[in-house]
Amino acid sequence: MDGQVATTLFPKRRLWPARYFISHAYADKDARTVLVASLPKCARAYVFPEIVVTPEQRVSDDLVAEVSRSYGLIYLTGGVSAQSFWVAFERRMALRAGKPVLAFDPEARAFSRPKLKLVDPPCAFVWNGFGTGDTDVVHAAAKWLMDKRGLDLTAARARQRTKAGALDLKDSMYSLNNKIRAGGVIVLFLSVEALEDDAFYELREGEVRSYLTNGGVLKEGVLIAWTRRPDKERLRKALATNWWKPDLSLLKEAIAASLVEDDRRSAIILTKNERMDWRRVDDLMVRVDYMVFKRDGIGRMIQEAPLAELTHREMHSRPVSHQPGML
Repeated sequence: MDGQVATTLFPKRRLWPARYFISHAYADKDARTVLVASLPKCARAYVFPEIVVTPEQRVSDDLVAEVSRSYGLIYLTGGVSAQSFWVAFERRMALRAGKPVLAFDPEARAFSRPKLKLVDPPCAFVWNGFGTGDTDVVHAAAKWLMDKRGLDLTAARARQRTKAGALDLKDSMYSLNNKIRAGGVIVLFLSVEALEDDAFYELREGEVRSYLTNGGVLKEGVLIAWTRRPDKERLRKALATNWWKPDLSLLKEAIAASLVEDDRRSAIILTKNERMDWRRVDDLMVRVDYMVFKRDGIGRMIQEAPLAELTHREMHSRPVSHQPGML
């Protein structure tokens, strides 16, 4: 379904006299203006401002708080917004908080009600633990993503603790297979130390190798995150070794591509100056959301009863569910 979900038209007269979070890409400024202008006078639009945060901060903290404070969420269809990692994440946060979620087509100037089912993204972590501090970085990211953002890492959480007292988050193959079939994502954590160890290339986790050598899965279902920015010369030498068997050629290309950056996308490098960079954990989170949405993990059709027409009294009263949801 590639992120396309069934919708039903939603007359704007049914919008509550309340605040709605406007979910969009900033590049779609003109379309956002059309959306806001199309709202009835009783509805209030909230547009999250562009902000800059330090490595110790997360944009998502403020964003989730504002979604929670709003009665509902309206997202733009089409344009850059349709490909936005953050729009996919904001939709899920609204669903988790029990908020009404509506779509707006700026071309047709029409609101619709997408039939979305809340599915917290199934996600499997794969890494070999090489490199000083790698495991601590992965565990810190995993704990926050599970506890605060609802990623489905439950199978990983249930694993045994190692002698060092840290959670062993290597998913079982049973869990990994189920997550991929459910439209989930594999996150492969890397460091240059891992690529300098010949044991990495064995990928002894059984079917992990089959997933990481499959072009379709690599493109649509695998994210590569680095525990720290690799030294360029060491990385060049690691990618030039004869440990790269023919079936690993696509993985090798994906690893090199994961470090390519432009104005719209940064490499996912989880630390900066030896400290956790929470901005990149945010990046990891929203990219998982977007990939799962595209692969139908969060966009399945569900049957819903039609909305009843609002009475005049209801249209001018404050809805009980306007209280901020718990996230």
